[in-house]
Amino acid sequence: MSEYKYTLEDKDGNVWLDTRGSGLRMHGTSSALNKLYEDAYSTMNIYGQGFYTTDARDIAEGYTKKGKGTTPSIYDAKERTPVKLFDLDAPLSKKHKAYFADLFGELADEDEVTLRDFYDNARGNSRYAGYSADDVQELFYAAQDKLAEEGYGGFQHVGGDKTNKKPHKVRIYWDAANQLDLEEMAKDAYRVGGQVGKGLFDIAKKASGPLGIATTVLSMPTSAGEIAESVGIMPAGEGSDYVPLSGEMFVDQFRNPLLD
Repeated sequence: MSEYKYTLEDKDGNVWLDTRGSGLRMHGTSSALNKLYEDAYSTMNIYGQGFYTTDARDIAEGYTKKGKGTTPSIYDAKERTPVKLFDLDAPLSKKHKAYFADLFGELADEDEVTLRDFYDNARGNSRYAGYSADDVQELFYAAQDKLAEEGYGGFQHVGGDKTNKKPHKVRIYWDAANQLDLEEMAKDAYRVGGQVGKGLFDIAKKASGPLGIATTVLSMPTSAGEIAESVGIMPAGEGSDYVPLSGEMFVDQFRNPLLD
C-alpha cells in the first residue's frame, strides 16, 4: 500500500480525498471571482503580491471562510503554459544571497539560508525599524522583479508550518491573469460519494504501485472499506481488514467520469 494519505475527515463527518501531492492548484475565496486582475494588491500577502494556490483541498476550503464575502468558492487553476517557479525553501546561491542581503538591508539578519528566511525576517524586523506594511511589500516587489529578469514567474514553497496544518504545496503566480485559467469546482468535489470524477483518477495515478493505477487504486483499512462502500465500488466485508479493488472493477465502476 502506498504511503499516500487518501482521505481526511472534517468536523461534520464528511470524508474527503486528500489531494496533497496530486499536482492540483486550488484557490479558495469567500467571494466568487469574475476574473483575475493584474493589479490586485494586499499587504496581508506574506510572500508578496500574487495569486496563491494550494494542492490541498482542505486548505483551500479554509480560505472560503475568511474575509467578508458571501459567495464561498474554490477554483481549479491550470497553467496555460509551464511557469518557472522559484523555490522559497531552497538554499540560496551565493549570488542571490548577496543580492537579497543588500536589498533587505537592515531588515535582514545574518542567518538567512533561503529567500523565505529573508521574507520572514523582513516582516518580523519591520515593526522595529519603522517600515510600514506597504514599505515591506515594495521590497518584495523588488525581489520579484529581480527573479522575473531570470525567467521566473512565481514562487513555490511548502506551507502549513506557520498554521500547524499538514504540509501542502503552495504556488504563487505573479501574473496570474496571463498565466492561469480558472474553473470553479463543485462544492463536493473530492468528497467521497460526491463529484469525485477525475480527481480520484489523478490521486489514484499518484498513488499507483508497480502494477499500475487500476490494480492498486485503493487497498484500504477497514474504515476506508466503508468509504469504498459509500462510493459504490464494492461492499465492505464485515470484519475484513482490507478492501482491495481489482483493475476491472475500478474501470467498470468509474469508466465515464474518469476516462471519457
